Amino acid sequence: MKKKDLWFLGILVLGWVLLYLFSMTPQIAFIKHPSPETSQFIYKQNLPLISLSFLCLWALNLALGRLLKSKIFDKINTVVFAFLVLFIGYLLYLNF
Repeated sequence: MKKKDLWFLGILVLGWVLLYLFSMTPQIAFIKHPSPETSQFIYKQNLPLISLSFLCLWALNLALGRLLKSKIFDKINTVVFAFLVLFIGYLLYLNF
């Protein structure tokens, strides 16, 4: 692996650890969906962890794409990134 890829993975792990440490305090958020019967309580702590798991999958896919130098991984990364942006936007819409 290149040095730049190792730095990227190191920063990713450091960010995950810091986010996990800051989100350790359990907080409950009321998620209000547009239809009232689907409103529910979820732990606010899970939202960054869900987003982080998708980020880790995307970073792993990016690292494999650079390691294998394949064009198909670039296309998969584009689709996964677009899905992640929509998913995180939906989580923010539900939270606020």
